[in-house]
Amino acid sequence: MGKKLRVKIYQLLDLNQLTMRGLSRKADIRYATLHALANQKRQNINFGHINRISDAMGITDVREIITFDDIVDNPFNEFGWNGERTAACSQECKRFLVHSQKDLHNGVITKGR
Repeated sequence: MGKKLRVKIYQLLDLNQLTMRGLSRKADIRYATLHALANQKRQNINFGHINRISDAMGITDVREIITFDDIVDNPFNEFGWNGERTAACSQECKRFLVHSQKDLHNGVITKGR
C-alpha cells in the first residue's frame, strides 16, 4: 500500500460555494488547469497554482488544499481490471463500487439509487 498526492479542488469549491469557473477567475488560473488538478490528471503540481488558490480562498494551511491518500488494491481485479484506486472516494464513486459489473452492464443501476 502506498500514498498518492491529491489536490482537493472539489472539496474546496463545495466549502466555499464556488464554481470551478469562479475559482479560475478569482485565482487567475486557466479552467483546464484547475480541471486537470481536480481530476488528478497532472503528474506535476505547480506551487504557483497552489499559492494562487490559497490566496483566492483565504487558505493559510496547505493541508487544506493537498492531501495524501492511501492506495488500496482495486476490488475489481476479478473482472480483469488492473490498477489502483484511492481510499478516499466520493459518494457517487461509492454507489458505483457496491454494484457488480454485470448489474452496471444490464442497466440495473439507475440514477439516484
